[in-house]
Amino acid sequence: MSDSMQAQWACQQALTGFFNGLDDRRFDDMLAHFASDGVWTRQGTPLNGHAGIRAVLAERSATVVTRHLISNAEMRVAGDTAEGSAVVTIYHHDDKTGALPAKLEPPRSILLFKASFARRNDHWVIIRLRSERLFA
Repeated sequence: MSDSMQAQWACQQALTGFFNGLDDRRFDDMLAHFASDGVWTRQGTPLNGHAGIRAVLAERSATVVTRHLISNAEMRVAGDTAEGSAVVTIYHHDDKTGALPAKLEPPRSILLFKASFARRNDHWVIIRLRSERLFA
């Protein structure tokens, strides 16, 4: 596999790992895919670095069940940086118990996520993440 293809795969895995960590409440694992000085613009509000993201996660209901399904990912690598996008379908349920399986409801939304990545210490991390609502 070429270096460019390996970098594209690593960026895609960083995005997938970020959302899997969020959905599974493995917030340290989630943040391992995000630069400590990165910015996640979530619902129009910039969250600066790990501290800003952790502050929002602390407010997250312990009983909410989410799943972010990633598709149509595309990554463009240029040296030690990359730009990418992916369509993310979000399922969300909170019955105040957190019991699984959660009730299957229509997706909450479908978003286009745009991300910037950087290679830091031979590890690709997200340095900027923002979304655009495609369907609500």
